[in-house]
Amino acid sequence: STTKSPTNILAVAFALEYDLNSVLKKDRLVLIDSIKDAGNLGTIIRSACALNMDAILLFGECCDEFSSKVIRSSAGNIFKIPVIQLGMDTCVLEKLKKSHKIISTVAPFGIWGKKAKLCDEITYPKSFILALGSEASGLCDKILNLSDIYVTLKTANHVESLNISVFAGIIFYIINSKK
Repeated sequence: STTKSPTNILAVAFALEYDLNSVLKKDRLVLIDSIKDAGNLGTIIRSACALNMDAILLFGECCDEFSSKVIRSSAGNIFKIPVIQLGMDTCVLEKLKKSHKIISTVAPFGIWGKKAKLCDEITYPKSFILALGSEASGLCDKILNLSDIYVTLKTANHVESLNISVFAGIIFYIINSKK
């Protein structure tokens, strides 16, 4: 254990492996670009599971989804939702685009922010991929250029961005409430 006071439970488990083609048959996918913080990834996994997202796709240079910090912060929900590492292959993004609308989350300013609609004011398509970028650099240009819809969240008091896991929880809730 990596904690000072672990529980008295020990388990050995095999990591589940998911096939991308079978995951693409699901409707509500989350694509996370280059997330480095394990705590944020675990929190996003937990929120995605709680709010009916179907799978998580990790693109770019992401942290290990089975690190102890991800597992702890997901509260075990990592075992309830498919998580697939896609790596850096941009060809896979074009494959995703063939089956789903890509919805990119962007900051409310800049080139992409000017194209964005508020996330609570749009109608979400039946099959979509919600793309979330890292806090440090946002979404890569390839994802942004392939996107069908751009969404943002209006914040108050000149706060320009939120923590990625906080934003993810908010938008998952909005999407879930529009079913």
